[in-house]
Amino acid sequence: MTIQESRIRTIAITMAAALVSVFFIWIFQNQPQEPEPPNFDTLCVVTRVIDGDTIECDNVVIRLIGIDAPEINWSSTGSRSTGPGFESQQALIRILSPLPRLIGLNFNNRLADIYGRVLAHTYLLDGESIQQLMLDRGYAKIREVF
Repeated sequence: MTIQESRIRTIAITMAAALVSVFFIWIFQNQPQEPEPPNFDTLCVVTRVIDGDTIECDNVVIRLIGIDAPEINWSSTGSRSTGPGFESQQALIRILSPLPRLIGLNFNNRLADIYGRVLAHTYLLDGESIQQLMLDRGYAKIREVF
């Protein structure tokens, strides 16, 4: 092998190694990253869904901040009637099923409403917003002022 052929071979091997290195760097940079675990102020166990925007969690009544769901209409006999309020409650029960269910809470600067309910943003443990699920499914509307 001549000196010129040896140099060409060395250059080709060096370029091939550089391309392989660039390929592996690209592969590792484009790997799906593990999502950061959600950061909650606290966790609680939901034991009851009161209506489409209110739950009972660790014996504390929690008002889901940022949404408003229709009220449940009660019949003259004291039982729930069907309607938007009942449907909204059932939607929230489906989101939180099976009960009891552990969820995450984040609090705003205002801790309670005028009825003494704790105001909180609520999340499934994967970080998905319960309020957003209710909005997306059409069982609640945005409520900005509490």
